[in-house]
Amino acid sequence: MKTGALSLITLETQQRRKDGSMVDIELSNNGAVYRGEKLVFCVCRDTTDRKRAEREREKLIEDLRKARAEIKTLKGIMPICSYCKKIRDDTGYWNQLDQYIKEHSEAKLSHGVCPESAKKYFSDYMEEPEAKANP
Repeated sequence: MKTGALSLITLETQQRRKDGSMVDIELSNNGAVYRGEKLVFCVCRDTTDRKRAEREREKLIEDLRKARAEIKTLKGIMPICSYCKKIRDDTGYWNQLDQYIKEHSEAKLSHGVCPESAKKYFSDYMEEPEAKANP
């Protein structure tokens, strides 16, 4: 009983069903010589579900890549002016701190006035501490 294997050929294709819908097919073809006769074996597999899962996986990976590219993160050393608190960006320009944070992170900022700044800039509008104690 002498057998000899020929080369294995695998290919993927799409075929149209009777209802007109398309189906993904994987064809595995192999040949052999059995008792002096050449035989060809063909195995067909419906790979529609596997192909759909592969497409979904690729889309998810692409969506994750896009999301990662859009994430704004502040990290590393940021040069900041000791006096006016502006931040120098990668191109060498000085930006207002709030604008820089807005452009480089997802943080939302709200403005207010701390007690020290209120005293420094609005002292004319503030009551003196002793005036509050002695009405």
